Amino acid sequence: MVVERQLAAQGQSRHDLGRERFVEACGMEEQSGGTISRQMRRLGNSVDWSRDRFTMDEGLSAAVREVFVRLHQEG
Repeated sequence: MVVERQLAAQGQSRHDLGRERFVEACGMEEQSGGTISRQMRRLGNSVDWSRDRFTMDEGLSAAVREVFVRLHQEG
C-alpha cells in the first residue's frame, strides 16, 4: 500500500511499472521500512521472528497463486 500511494503521488500505478519493477520497489520499501514489524515487536507479539517473510517473496507469491488457482478451479 505504501508503494502504491507513493506511485499515485507521482501519477503512476503498479501497472505502469510492471511486475519486476514493482516488486523491486516493494523490496526497497520493505528494507527501509519495517514499520509493521517494529510495531508488532513493541507490542510484544509472540511470533517466530525467524520465519518472517516479505509478501512479494517469490516462494510465498507462488504459493498464493497456486492456492487461488486451485480454489478457482474448485469453484
